[in-house]
Amino acid sequence: MSAEREIEFWQTLDPTAYVKPQGLTDATLGALLPAIGKSTGVKRPRVLDLGCGDGRLAIPVAKALPKAGKVIGVDVSQGALDLASTHAEVDGVKFEGMLCEDGRTLPDVKRLDAAFSITLFQHLPREAVAALITQVAMYLKKGGVFRFQFVEGDSDEFLTQKYPSSVIGQICQGAGLQAEFERGLVHDCWMWVTAVKG
Repeated sequence: MSAEREIEFWQTLDPTAYVKPQGLTDATLGALLPAIGKSTGVKRPRVLDLGCGDGRLAIPVAKALPKAGKVIGVDVSQGALDLASTHAEVDGVKFEGMLCEDGRTLPDVKRLDAAFSITLFQHLPREAVAALITQVAMYLKKGGVFRFQFVEGDSDEFLTQKYPSSVIGQICQGAGLQAEFERGLVHDCWMWVTAVKG
């Protein structure tokens, strides 16, 4: 599967076309915030939202941070980043959008206290997931948390990827992350990972 094909799909998708029900967003935040909260208890936390889209999670996470905190949103769609920036401005939170032009290489996000990625890895092939987890780990401070979810299984179809937990565990271990897995939060098919940098 080519990264170009994925990027074309996401860049041509209208970022305002898909609105998640508020209940789903609230449930996702409930599974996300407690896990990253421990590593954001610093004066100026920097938190990465990998695959941020229009900011539907980045903005509430930014609201939960101390006032000096910031969410850095990374996405392949400039339209989605622009929309997220607009939402952040309206809500009065610190958000910095960064374009991931090739869909595989993170821009220089600098030091991170925490990171999260929701509904991204089920759209990416294994090598892209491995590369992104490894890159996030490089930017995380020691003790920093990367909270993400993936769809458990074994499937390799365009934009519909499923992975065995063992594969994700090996990727995390290779990146220097201690991973804990949780099933059944938000969606039955979602596997949640709390990966801590040692």
